[in-house]
Amino acid sequence: MKIACAVALAAAAAAIGCGGGSDATGGAKVEPAAPLEDVTMSLEGHASAEDVGVLMADKLGFFREEGLRVAVDDPLVPTRPMEYVPNGIVQFALSQQPELVLSRAEQVPVVAVGSLLPEATASFAWLEEAGIDDVADLEGKTIGISGLSYERAFLEAILRQAGLKIGDVEVKRSGYRMVPELLGGEVDAIFGGSSNVEGVRLADGGPEVVFTPVGDLGVPPYEEVAIVTRPELVATEPELVRKFVSAVVRGARAAIEDPAAAAEAIHDQAVHDRAPAISQEEAEAQLEATLPLLSESGYMDPGQADRLGAWMQREGMIGNERVARRALTNAFLPQP
Repeated sequence: MKIACAVALAAAAAAIGCGGGSDATGGAKVEPAAPLEDVTMSLEGHASAEDVGVLMADKLGFFREEGLRVAVDDPLVPTRPMEYVPNGIVQFALSQQPELVLSRAEQVPVVAVGSLLPEATASFAWLEEAGIDDVADLEGKTIGISGLSYERAFLEAILRQAGLKIGDVEVKRSGYRMVPELLGGEVDAIFGGSSNVEGVRLADGGPEVVFTPVGDLGVPPYEEVAIVTRPELVATEPELVRKFVSAVVRGARAAIEDPAAAAEAIHDQAVHDRAPAISQEEAEAQLEATLPLLSESGYMDPGQADRLGAWMQREGMIGNERVARRALTNAFLPQP
């Protein structure tokens, strides 16, 4: 398991430690530098432009400057980060705010401590040649999702607005294969893919694709990618949380300043994870669509969270709209 390997490697690195030494003339012993603190974290999926804050923080040494040695890995399936964090497999992960809210509503101990992408990019997509004009035309069709619980809940709400029930369609858990399954005709539409990631992949010389953002389908704004950890870590190691968030925010700013280096960081992480190949050109195209959306502060809007929580409560997804606001804190963001 990739994450388990990352944890083992981090533990091994910690066990090696640093040894002292003497100068060439036999003078006073040179004190070793303070050892780095090992940290494990999971992306929310295969490396993409949406993760660039983390990837640039790693590439440019921002984590090390904060005294951290961070093992960055991707999850075996997109649903795993919200399992890894509460179970202590990793200390930090990236996830979508709606997934976080649903987890908190089920008493899962997770909290968001910063944002990478404060705008929703999830979309509905189908091939133009499929003859689908709108959501109502999906009756009897097969819809692929990555498997996240919020995707099914949001899909049900969107179908309801179009006069359909979830039972009127077949929902397939496609995982990382949403794009190839859509292009291969295994599903008629996909839901939850990002216009700036899957949208770029689908636009690369293939058939024409209709992309409709969830914001155009009645879903309120939310944080597309947030940094998630355990409330216990927030309470017991606040300085660790602050250092991690600070490095990621610096990484996002660096990506905006140097897109070429950011594209290289995405490509290198995909190679490291042995994920499906992503060319430098595709990474650059993802970045072009993503950089204008990146957060340069990590700030999460509590008012936006309130509106998301109220909508999720009205749609029957959660019992208390306040869950959304309670699932985030801006207390660990770097000062302007």
